[in-house]
Amino acid sequence: MQATAGQIVEAVYGVPPALQALRTALAARKYGHAADVFAVVKKQHPELHLTENYVNVWGYALLRQGQAQPALEIFKLNVSLFPKSWNTYDSLAETYESTGNKPQAIENYRRSLALNPRNANTVERLRKLGTP
Repeated sequence: MQATAGQIVEAVYGVPPALQALRTALAARKYGHAADVFAVVKKQHPELHLTENYVNVWGYALLRQGQAQPALEIFKLNVSLFPKSWNTYDSLAETYESTGNKPQAIENYRRSLALNPRNANTVERLRKLGTP
C-alpha cells in the first residue's frame, strides 16, 4: 500500500530533482555501489534526504520485481545510512537469504539480533539456517 501511495504522490507532485538524480545515477551504475552513488549525488543535491522506511520499501519493491541484485544494493545503502537500525540488517539478511548467500544472511541476522535481541523473526530465521 505504501508503494502505491508513493506512486500517487509522485504522479501528482512529480519526483523531486534530487531523488530523480539518485535514481538516474543508480540506474547508470546498475545499482552497483549504491552507498557511493548516494554520497556523490548528496554532494550535488544536499537537500536529498531518504528515510529508513522509504529505502526499505524501495528495496522490497525491487525484490518483488525479481531484481535481487539491485534490491541487495538498496538494502546495503539503507544499512550504511542507518547503521544502528536492527531492521536494516534484518532486511539485508532476508535478501541475502533469498539469493542463497547463507553466510551473509547469517552475519546480517546476527547484527540485527545484536541491535534488537527481542526480534523473534531473526531468531527463527537463524534457527532455520541452522545457527543457534
